[in-house]
Amino acid sequence: MDVVKTNVTAIGGSINIDSEKGTGTRFMIRLPLTLATIDGILVKSCGLIYVIPISAIVEILRLDENLIDQVMGREVFKLRDIVVPIARLNESFNITGKMQDKSEELNVVVIRVGDKYSGLVVDAVLEPQESVVKSLGKYIGSVRGISGATIMGDGQVALIIDTVTIVKESQN
Repeated sequence: MDVVKTNVTAIGGSINIDSEKGTGTRFMIRLPLTLATIDGILVKSCGLIYVIPISAIVEILRLDENLIDQVMGREVFKLRDIVVPIARLNESFNITGKMQDKSEELNVVVIRVGDKYSGLVVDAVLEPQESVVKSLGKYIGSVRGISGATIMGDGQVALIIDTVTIVKESQN
């Protein structure tokens, strides 16, 4: 354990140990966010670029708008035998801007957290990219639905989607 603590501390992390007699021991290892990388798919919504972690993506599809139904005031579609709620990325973040031209088909990235699904509607699906995760910093703080940011090769900032929050909110 001493070797682990030494190495974690050397990269700017920390280890906390909580132990209770008869209950067990809990180890919490915190690593600097700047050392984290994720594989993700770049998507565009209202002119902004986002990264959706590949680990959460089930599939990417073009969905005919006629296949969207309303259930209890929520947009849903059927993916094989699963009813999937829809989350429009621009509406999730209250972003108004120039959207891609309306068409009969929507770009939908189906994500899953546990056994819950959500279909993220985006203007365009770009390309896969490995991204270095940067925290939003203490000045911006925590932003609902965003887990961090990354700086792309051209210097543009892309926000990393917190899929857990998006899926949870689409279920409500």
